[in-house]
Amino acid sequence: QEYLYVDIDVDSNNDGVINGFDDPIEMTKSVTLLPGETFQAFTNVITSFNLSPSLYGVRTVSSNTSIVASQELEYLNGSILTYTAGMSAGTATLTYELYYKPTNYVVASDSVLVSVNHVYIDMDINSENRFYNTGNCNEHWESQTIFPSRSDFEDEIEDDPSYLGKLIVPNWGDIDNDGILDCYDGFAFNNNYSQANPNSSAKFVPIVVEIPSCLDVASTYIAFSFFDFSPFTTVAATNGLGNKPIGAQFPTGSIRLWTADGNTTRSGQEVSFGDFDDYTKGNLIKSQVRYKLSDLGFTNSENGNVITLYVEGCTQNGHVETLKSIDTYGRPLSSITVSLYLPNQEEAYCSDTVKYVVANTDTFIYKLAHSQDLRCLLASQ
Repeated sequence: QEYLYVDIDVDSNNDGVINGFDDPIEMTKSVTLLPGETFQAFTNVITSFNLSPSLYGVRTVSSNTSIVASQELEYLNGSILTYTAGMSAGTATLTYELYYKPTNYVVASDSVLVSVNHVYIDMDINSENRFYNTGNCNEHWESQTIFPSRSDFEDEIEDDPSYLGKLIVPNWGDIDNDGILDCYDGFAFNNNYSQANPNSSAKFVPIVVEIPSCLDVASTYIAFSFFDFSPFTTVAATNGLGNKPIGAQFPTGSIRLWTADGNTTRSGQEVSFGDFDDYTKGNLIKSQVRYKLSDLGFTNSENGNVITLYVEGCTQNGHVETLKSIDTYGRPLSSITVSLYLPNQEEAYCSDTVKYVVANTDTFIYKLAHSQDLRCLLASQ
């Protein structure tokens, strides 16, 4: 008895191997991939009679070429094919066809489902500048510690040029009265500088980063870009640890990004240094450095991944003191951008950005953000 059929198999149950368990579920379950990820398919033509390669051909066709590219094959016999998933999220049907070349008629076919995960990164800060109306002199620090609402409105104003972004007060206090400014206190760095004591600094501004659960935290990388303030420099030491970092030798609007809050004991080493288990892990995130997701505390979770990082204001943005200086030089704008790098991909797949301004409580721009009366006065002019 003559017979003819074709077969294509992928890792439909996503257990890392292609075998007989995949075939029964290949049109109800899909091999699940990251954008740009390569995967294999086993194909075969099974027949009781000879087929002439001049008359018959095989090919694979995708129902969505943005998910996985189709491929024209040169060989009639079974083979292992390698595909690259597209960069768009979604599900496609990948069909292996045997066709009659003179008429392009499909003689036999088999199909599997291929899905590309939705990959994103979302970063949120209190861009609305909500604050506690405590009525005391520490009100600005109370406002600094409020978590982002993570609302649609907050997401919208991140990109709105009419909004300032998060107003960050520079960490220039001396909360433990030891004569060392808080921006130089509470952490140790490179074994030659140690102020690693708890409650030696005010708390920082929380910033929340979210990624989907489909990412492997050991092989996926993340990088931040911002105006970076070194943890400890010769310039800072020369200026004096009790003096504010003000002057031409200091960059304006610079910040630090930490995995721990200001009132905790911190390590000035980068987060790629040390180990969580033996308490040697660094807490500092440098600008434009790629780190594994696991370095920042992300885990392989099935319920999504959300972590909290902390922004420390170190030097004030320029020209924020008076309305005249803002009118003359323009509104100060600084930003933090986070980028996600998928395994084996050199370019960032996606990114997100939030805006901020570092301004002390005696500046016009701080008072503008916190005084309804001042805003009404300006609106009336």
